[in-house]
Amino acid sequence: MQALHIPFVLAAQPILTNYLLLSALDKTVIIAVIAVFLGLLAGIFEEPGRFLVFKYFFKRRKIELNKRNALMFGLGWGGIESMFIGIIMFLTMFSYMTAAPLTNEQINDINAGIGGSLTAEQTELMKAQTEALINLTPVGVLPSLFERLMTIVLHVAWTLMVLSSIILGRKSLLLLAIIWHAIVDAAVVFLGQTSGILIAEIALFVFAAIALFYIIRTLKTTRTPKLLVNN
Repeated sequence: MQALHIPFVLAAQPILTNYLLLSALDKTVIIAVIAVFLGLLAGIFEEPGRFLVFKYFFKRRKIELNKRNALMFGLGWGGIESMFIGIIMFLTMFSYMTAAPLTNEQINDINAGIGGSLTAEQTELMKAQTEALINLTPVGVLPSLFERLMTIVLHVAWTLMVLSSIILGRKSLLLLAIIWHAIVDAAVVFLGQTSGILIAEIALFVFAAIALFYIIRTLKTTRTPKLLVNN
């Protein structure tokens, strides 16, 4: 579903952002609207995507719908997503670490290219930022790796919830998974833009802790329903 989700976001987000920027809305409201939009798209694309995989892919492969298979599926879904993001992070970090800091001449060329609009403070900030990126070490990306682990926990919880919606015949659980996914993504985007990365990471940790509790509770239930999809 990411093959549909990501292109749709790339096409729709700039249009929405430009429309909101032209409006008289407060900046915080604009960020909130975009965050909710992105969160809803994530929930709407990914959770029904899991539902369709369970209903049709599992059926075609004659894979039993049970908690163990759902757990493996959730770990795979979150793990593959994290793997791709991790590769991008590593390549980005490597390119920064092997780059050379901007010289005063290069900064002057950049400033001239944009009409000389950079102030002295802005040029110093640009130089400091490039030096910080070049001095980046693998330790500097540990928070991002921790974030990926928390995201995997959430994916497993959502996967188990979607499975339960099928096994128990409760479509409300699918809707709840969509809403839960949307809330998490929207909250993290909004807090990251308004309160800083640290607050957003703390919020993600709280969501992941709730997800872990749900996973443990679901896996420990005495009733372990299963469904043969080829029936």
